[in-house]
Amino acid sequence: QWSKLEMQFENKTALLLQNTPNPFSYSTSIPFVLPSQQEVRFDFYDVNGSLIKSMTQDYSAGYQQLTIDENELKTSGMIYYQMITKDNIQTKNMLLIKK
Repeated sequence: QWSKLEMQFENKTALLLQNTPNPFSYSTSIPFVLPSQQEVRFDFYDVNGSLIKSMTQDYSAGYQQLTIDENELKTSGMIYYQMITKDNIQTKNMLLIKK
């Protein structure tokens, strides 16, 4: 399944996918596809636009996943996550429900 998706985005821009599960209480995975090996930054914002967390890492080309735990985000409710690559910036949202 993912190899087909990877082939579709070969030599194109990165693709940010929706986190799962969403909403979540403990941890969630953020899938994304990269056309080449590169540095990727993820920024997380609360509904007021305040930066909650930022993380940068090198990833290889293809399908990748970033797993984040609720205690890393230090907030609850709607959270916007942004993937910044050398080619573009993409944003999605997630819902964190603290139990």
